[in-house]
Amino acid sequence: GLVLNSQGTTSFSGAIGATNQLGSLTTDAGGTTQLAGGPVNTSDAQTFGDTVILGADTSLSSANGSISFANAVDSDTTARTLNISSGSTVSFDAAVGSSNPLVSLTLAATGTTFADDVTTTGIQNYNTPVTLLNDVTFQGGEGQFTGGLDGNQKDLALNFIAPITIDGSETFGNIANLSVQNNANLSGTINTTGFQNYGGAVTLVGDTTLQGTSGTFGGGLDGQTNNLQLEFSSETE
Repeated sequence: GLVLNSQGTTSFSGAIGATNQLGSLTTDAGGTTQLAGGPVNTSDAQTFGDTVILGADTSLSSANGSISFANAVDSDTTARTLNISSGSTVSFDAAVGSSNPLVSLTLAATGTTFADDVTTTGIQNYNTPVTLLNDVTFQGGEGQFTGGLDGNQKDLALNFIAPITIDGSETFGNIANLSVQNNANLSGTINTTGFQNYGGAVTLVGDTTLQGTSGTFGGGLDGQTNNLQLEFSSETE
């Protein structure tokens, strides 16, 4: 594997492992790693200990290992896309796009953990199980959660411009409180131990069960001939 220890900026201006995969890639906790050359391909883990700056649209792929970010992930002055594919797990221990938003974030893995907020200008696509380590806000142009989510008894805020898609056919629950700022397309079972607050119009794209202490629907609801079951312990508005 390749281990990089630098307190300054380490910049990759070309593809890594494009012809022959690296075994693994590790950067230390100091400094910054700038990915400005396209794909990074390894057979085993990719561990980014320092802040990662995307200087180009970037794809990270690990055939068998995890991909982890101990510090922030940001675009440079131009918004960039980040596509991640892992045969194991992906973890974000700090904010994504907080200083300079990404264009989009797409994940394919056995599971992904988030410890801080995620900001994009475009789509966030999670077809992998998501676990929250802290209260987290996902915000951007569009969001799709189709792989399930374990809230780990943390608050979840979904602030997207286009309708957020939540597919509860996979487990989407164990959330403390759920706040959806704008419109939402829902199906399956969505479970909270606290409130569910939908600020925009809700559309059912499949049979839906909502469970929690209370539910607020600020923009109306279109069932589209699907069944809706409300299992709230107190008042629903």
